[in-house]
Amino acid sequence: MPDKIKWRIIAKPFVNKNDLLVNFNPLIHLFIFTCCFFCFISPTTAQDKTFKLVIAIKKLKTFDAPITFELFKIADEKSAHWALLTPLKRKTITLNSNELIVYFEGLNQGEYAVRAFQDINKNNILDTSISSIPKEPVAFSQNPSLFGGEPTIEDTRFLVTSDTSISLNFKHPKKKKKRKHK
Repeated sequence: MPDKIKWRIIAKPFVNKNDLLVNFNPLIHLFIFTCCFFCFISPTTAQDKTFKLVIAIKKLKTFDAPITFELFKIADEKSAHWALLTPLKRKTITLNSNELIVYFEGLNQGEYAVRAFQDINKNNILDTSISSIPKEPVAFSQNPSLFGGEPTIEDTRFLVTSDTSISLNFKHPKKKKKRKHK
């Protein structure tokens, strides 16, 4: 007989069905709804969103040669030399005097650098002297000095966290002065 009584106590429901519906806390309803909502819809983060880079071209003297733009994604604190990096995106355009703006779309948040050069001899590379001084009109993001040759990537990096606009000031090689022979 004691086994039957014990069984009845265990089998008895703890809460009446009607009591459960009436006494259910509204905050629990809200919590369950919120959990279900976020299981099916994930919020977008800044890393999911892509951005646009707008580049304005300045101080260009001639429009007869194509301009090549190279966009580099900077991955670490001390990046390699320009020659060792592969551009993330590359565009070559021919300009007219009316349109001096270039766009790069679909960029993720992060650090980038831009190098642009006017390809005077149309060989698709930036020609430099032995001491790394560019022989063709060139521009870099952040518009660093070219006194010591090509700038480091550290000097040209910029951060993209939203749609970004930059301007590139082209620097032209100096003409060599002809020496007078005595």
